Amino acid sequence: MLTAQSSAGTEFWLAYMENLNLLFNDDPVFNLSFSAADENAAAQVTVGVPATGFSVEVNVPAGELVDYTLPSAIWYSENSEFTEGKGIRVTSDVPIIVQARHFRQFFTESTSVLPLTELGDDYRALCYTETEPMTGPTSFVIAVTEDGSEIEITPTTFTYGLHAADVPFTVTMDAGDIYQVQADGDLTGSRIRSLNGEKIAVFSGARQSLVGNCGSADNHLYDQCQPYQNWGDLYCLVPLAARNGDVVRILAKEDDTELFLDCGSEIILQENEFYDFDLDAPVVLTASKNVAVSQLSKSNDCSAGNFGDPNMLQLLPTDRMTLRDRWEVAEGTEGSGVVIDMFFSTIIMRTAEAGIESFNGSPLPASEFQPFPGDPTLSYAYATGALTGANEMTSDAPFHVYHYGFGEYDAYTQTGSFQFIENLTPPEVLCNEVEIEGVFCTDSLLTFTYLGETDNLMLTWQTSEGQNAVGNPAEFIFTDAGDFLVTLELTDAGGTTTAENFNISVENCATDCENPDLSAQIFPPANICSDSLLQFDFTAAAAVASALWLLPDGTETTENTAFFTTDNVDEIYEISLTLTDAEGCTDNDTFEFSPLPCVSAADCIPEDSVDIFIELTGPICGSVNINPIFYEQADLGMNIVSAVWELNDGRVFTGFTPMIPTLSFVSFGGTLIATDANGCVYEQVFLYSVDGDCNEEEICEYFFPNVFTPNDDGINDTFRGLSDCTPATFTVSIYGRWGELIFQTDDFTAAWDGTFRGKPVPADVYVYVAEIGTEDGLSEIYRGDVTVLR
Repeated sequence: MLTAQSSAGTEFWLAYMENLNLLFNDDPVFNLSFSAADENAAAQVTVGVPATGFSVEVNVPAGELVDYTLPSAIWYSENSEFTEGKGIRVTSDVPIIVQARHFRQFFTESTSVLPLTELGDDYRALCYTETEPMTGPTSFVIAVTEDGSEIEITPTTFTYGLHAADVPFTVTMDAGDIYQVQADGDLTGSRIRSLNGEKIAVFSGARQSLVGNCGSADNHLYDQCQPYQNWGDLYCLVPLAARNGDVVRILAKEDDTELFLDCGSEIILQENEFYDFDLDAPVVLTASKNVAVSQLSKSNDCSAGNFGDPNMLQLLPTDRMTLRDRWEVAEGTEGSGVVIDMFFSTIIMRTAEAGIESFNGSPLPASEFQPFPGDPTLSYAYATGALTGANEMTSDAPFHVYHYGFGEYDAYTQTGSFQFIENLTPPEVLCNEVEIEGVFCTDSLLTFTYLGETDNLMLTWQTSEGQNAVGNPAEFIFTDAGDFLVTLELTDAGGTTTAENFNISVENCATDCENPDLSAQIFPPANICSDSLLQFDFTAAAAVASALWLLPDGTETTENTAFFTTDNVDEIYEISLTLTDAEGCTDNDTFEFSPLPCVSAADCIPEDSVDIFIELTGPICGSVNINPIFYEQADLGMNIVSAVWELNDGRVFTGFTPMIPTLSFVSFGGTLIATDANGCVYEQVFLYSVDGDCNEEEICEYFFPNVFTPNDDGINDTFRGLSDCTPATFTVSIYGRWGELIFQTDDFTAAWDGTFRGKPVPADVYVYVAEIGTEDGLSEIYRGDVTVLR
């Protein structure tokens, strides 16, 4: 059974692009090569042209690679934007691998051919041209696999068929039809898609083009495009062997696609933009979104040996790997006039698994591989030699490969095969490879962690002021302030070392931290029961960079919230918290607690056995102390741990003896909700008349609630200051857990509705700071916290 994601298949569709026809050229030769994916299987291959009825059978014996040369004819369109029946269909009774060559003296090219299972219905063309001097049109050709396919084409430049840039047009085609588009401008990024979802094959490049701005040797550029679903975000780029560097083109399909070369941000591309750069050393390319990539060999005047013409290789992502590859070098055929006599392969593997067991019967050991400078967990090797005919390489470890060759005036490039490999973990590159944890202050511990793969690697760290460490992670303490260089050296099993340098700045933070304004406060759970998971939060009056909890069992956590499971009843536990701000200043808080046995509601004291009396202290005017007194059957042992006062005017207070402003209401009342240590709840309604004339000098009292419920039920939906006076000046600011400003106003009557930037804030504890001024110019600061309940 054929598995998805494989270069092997039983059905293939292809088309050739127009090549250059010169008086001194020999006639073109069009050639296909076939090999069975299973080396023990023979294949019966059929090559046909559906539009004309042409068909021929090719027998491929087991373990062999067979060439087939198409009959002498022009197998491509010699014009732009016309439908012609020159599409080629290849079928086989077993999965095979197919390569296509277009031999023409001075203008040879080749491509590996994707099976039908790897084709898609949406493409963007990769082409190339240099306009000074202009040597020939860029082009792409479409081969259709089903009758009645409606193809939409959106060129990026004005075409020979008079179609405008960025204006879509459609053509309807049948199986075996091809449609070529050419333009003097660059057709890179042109979109080709099947509107009804039929699979199509697309090949692109240029009829002829210079590459590299060096000399006048141009060539035919031709390779199969990858559909969208085959694009990737990781490509390992290695310059072609025996050259002076190549040109790489990267095409984006989505806005804000960020490109990283060895993890350094190079450029951000928008939809359909492309980026070119010269590749003169191995580079690992990663992208934030999938991209298409082509690698182009330069004109022969750019080459150290003055050989080899331009070629285009449309790269597969590095995760397209195989365990076995069979290919035939494109050395030319009789009558083509093509001479290619230097053949190379570039192989990419994980460093820990590097090495080819058999390359035409001989091993290619790990010592032949070199790590990528930007990521030593990946390595590459060149396989060279004057090879002819069929070639094969096998390995127990997955590898990624492509093949190419050069002659004095000719060249070719093509991707290697790939296959589904069970349990394959694709190569991965982690940019920002070193993570640093801690506060950048003198005498503070900084922890450096390398995030890449460390198998078979030795890590050595060194700081510019002389500290050293081996292993991962590494810890350093800087006693002096200043800027420091930290160097990480990665050494593989073969002794090859690569280095990563980065700079840090350390400050002397201690001088400003005598009185840090953090106001650290642990926020415990409402009920502390034995054998229960307790959650502890915290509040702070300023922004916090890090939190460190010391739990009662001696363990530590740096999470924002700490959890601890209690054990024995009545045992005294202590939890401590250290908060650190961005300047390295710290503040501490501790909380002691004793768990109590918690029982189910069925074990609560019946409410008719409990009497709650509300006792008031002082006259009921301005503000009043209110105190509950609980009476219950003596043998039941009720232990009240919290009291919540819900007033009829919507205000809510907590505590056993809160000071509650009565304001100017004629009545004062509400409901007391009391909770005992077992979670049992008891309620008592109360109501009193307010004495509006206390015959006392008016004293302005200000009150800020410590809880509200912004749920739009009309009760306690907002937070604001309350008083029977109007302040001369007033400001109130509300801060989140990490010190961020959530709400601010200078209007005493304005209320916070529990939102931030138009969105509801989460249920949590928030800190308020209010400054209230009087007519005589004095002011008073009120600080506290308010809990948002939802």
